[in-house]
Amino acid sequence: MKISVELFGLAKRIIGKKIVEIELKDKNTLKDLTEELVKKYPKLLETVIKEKTFKTIAPYMFNLDGKQAISDLGYELKEGDRLLLLFATVGG
Repeated sequence: MKISVELFGLAKRIIGKKIVEIELKDKNTLKDLTEELVKKYPKLLETVIKEKTFKTIAPYMFNLDGKQAISDLGYELKEGDRLLLLFATVGG
């Protein structure tokens, strides 16, 4: 299954692309996707994604289809899902 990931901020600069396609073969969780993402783009480790846990490093976060933030690495993705890897900061 292919998942589209739209990148923002440092992630976009590191990879040099706005959108990447990640192929998930037998597994389909958010953790599986982040593992495949760092295999393909290892420079994301420890700048955007934590090496051992595969969680995003604040202020980065995943957003599903521009509608909801997801942080549960066990979240099951579906074919055609579009993830945004956002640099989310809040100021006042």
